[in-house]
Amino acid sequence: MHRLKAGWSVLAALVLLPSAAFADGVKREQVPGMNNISLRGGIMASPRGAALVGFDYHLPAIESLQGFEPRFDLDIILKANLAGINTIVPATISLIQYIPATESYTPYWGGGVGAVLGGAAKFDAKLILGLELSRTLAVETNYHLTSEKNLLTAAARLKF
Repeated sequence: MHRLKAGWSVLAALVLLPSAAFADGVKREQVPGMNNISLRGGIMASPRGAALVGFDYHLPAIESLQGFEPRFDLDIILKANLAGINTIVPATISLIQYIPATESYTPYWGGGVGAVLGGAAKFDAKLILGLELSRTLAVETNYHLTSEKNLLTAAARLKF
């Protein structure tokens, strides 16, 4: 229970109280359609190894905190064995902030809340760190804080 409370504190600090240095973030034009979808493929590294596939969708029509972009994430983790369930599905709404960098890469960070589906639904708070390597390729790591076990995932994102 203490891990979950600590996770909430970290999530609130990262998402709700952004640093003044990054308050504006990177302004990105978003148009509804397929170019807001990314396919994800990777691994769950902790608490045990498992395969991960999924997608995320940037929600262009939703207003959010200044400098943050809302995103819906859905992952399918195969052979997860979380509380006796082999396949779990974390589904979250996240806020992402892109940090100005160079033309060759753009780092980003954020957090989200949602549920881990599969068996009885479990609350999920998530921390996100990522790096866009090009317009179509990014790498990302997620740390999920759940009531059962915390999950660490890493994935490549292929954007349309």
